[in-house]
Amino acid sequence: MVNYEGLNTIDLPCESIDAFNMLVYEPEAGYTGSDHFEYYYCIQPSNLCYLVKVDMNVIEAPEAETCACIRDCVWPGDADLDGQVDMSDLLTIGYRLGETGPVRSYNNPETWFGQHADNWNFSGNNLGTQYLDANGDGAITANDVDLIDEHYYRAHDVVVKDVQQKLPYQFSLIPVQFSLDSGDVVILDVAFGNANVPVLDMKGAKFSVNIPPAMMDSASVTVTFHQNSWLAEGSPSISLGKVPWTGRIDAGYAKAGGNGASGFGVIGTITFIITDDFEGFKEDDGIIQIPISFMLELLWDLMERFTMLKVMKSSSHMIVVIHQRINTT
Repeated sequence: MVNYEGLNTIDLPCESIDAFNMLVYEPEAGYTGSDHFEYYYCIQPSNLCYLVKVDMNVIEAPEAETCACIRDCVWPGDADLDGQVDMSDLLTIGYRLGETGPVRSYNNPETWFGQHADNWNFSGNNLGTQYLDANGDGAITANDVDLIDEHYYRAHDVVVKDVQQKLPYQFSLIPVQFSLDSGDVVILDVAFGNANVPVLDMKGAKFSVNIPPAMMDSASVTVTFHQNSWLAEGSPSISLGKVPWTGRIDAGYAKAGGNGASGFGVIGTITFIITDDFEGFKEDDGIIQIPISFMLELLWDLMERFTMLKVMKSSSHMIVVIHQRINTT
């Protein structure tokens, strides 16, 4: 790791990079495998410093190139080019479904590495639409969602934390049943808005739900978006549900082509199986309070550009009553 203070120029085989205060990582010749380094990012003149930890995998070049891509590369699945593949990329792809452009000239453009790509038209976030073409086939389709699924939570850059604000609409997780036992399926309906404050012109949403890992069988999680809901009405859509780590559920839904919907009520359902370990959460009266926290991001259109509203983390409790077992012997 080399730190170049001030303005410097690095000459590479096919281009030069001019930048301030560059950190340059170069693995030992012939090395492949995992690596780690740390550095402090300091904000002047406040002298506030933050420790940044970087874990990476050093791999052989997936395809032989005369000039490897260094800047403005397409990373399959990172449609908004924020450095990480997540549900925000699903919202970005949904907004531009159906657009076409040049294919990427690689043998396996779905492989996770930075790739050259010809410029397409600009998308709603002022990025070239080529970044949305995850599989490199020259079209923005539901097939590109498969690459978000495959590369989910992979990162190729330092990822900045979201700037969050208050949600203008109600977001609810509604338990369908209140009497449960270990091994039972928990059913949670997902709802937006209410009769007094309905949602207006929403084009998509992503949300994350955190449940104590000891209480949830992560392999049993399903996320289903209802095709007859007020949000689904009027246009095709893409959606995805993921469990990036134990106890965390991520989900996203986007309407095609920037079409919006207004209304309120249930749009989808989350299910998972309660594990045997949830007994530790039981109170003396047999009632269990399951702590649930969630984060949300909505998609609107503002002057022909899509706008992401990132919402503050909230928490609540789902209260359930344990089945009374009857001894029949």
